[in-house]
Order: sequence, then structure tokens, then C-alpha cells
Amino acid sequence: MTKTDLIAQVAANTEMSKKDAERAVSAMFEALGKAMAEGEKITISGFGTFEVRERAERQGINPRTREPITIAASRSIVFKPGKSLKAHLVLTDEPEDSMVIATPFAGKPLSLILISEPTRPY
Repeated sequence: MTKTDLIAQVAANTEMSKKDAERAVSAMFEALGKAMAEGEKITISGFGTFEVRERAERQGINPRTREPITIAASRSIVFKPGKSLKAHLVLTDEPEDSMVIATPFAGKPLSLILISEPTRPY
């Protein structure tokens, strides 16, 4: 679903004009973005929780030269789905211990990545 699709859905569900729905959706994203930029934890009952997590500066190794490097401290956004959202999701192809992590990825401001343990044949 894109932002345009979300605006159309909000307009249809609330009988708002698309212009009013666009303003409402944009205002919501602006408020969420501002709160996360300030490091606030956002809990939306029945949906889930967005949280900013800090990663400390750490040592790593340049894979090309094998020289030690310092990896800068960073912040990332983690999303934990709520019980109601989990109840509506049916991930039939994924193991039960999968989790969703929201992180900047591929030049996009926020991506949701499904991470699971690889299945091992026994």
C-alpha cells in the first residue's frame, strides 16, 4: 500500500474528501516522524509500538582490507506489532519465531524487514 492508496482508503472509510484525507494522513505522519526524531516511543493501541533504539559506536573489520574500523553510533526504528494486529496477520509460509524490524534500507526512509531463522532439514 502506498501513501496514495492509504489516503484513498481513509477518504472512503470516513467519507472525507481526498484532499481532507491527504491533510489528515500527512499530519499524522508528520506528528509520528517528529515524535520519533525526538526519541519518543509511540504506542498505538491495537496496532503496535514504534521505538527508536540507539546503537553504540563499535569496532568492526573492513572486509576488503581486513583493517579494524570504527562503526559510528546510529539510531534505528523498531516496530513491535500489537496483539490485535498479530491476530489479523496470517504468515503461513513463515516460522512462528519470525519478527519484523523497521530500519532505513535501500535509500528509503523506512522499510519493514521480516527476519526468521532458516529452516534446517532433519
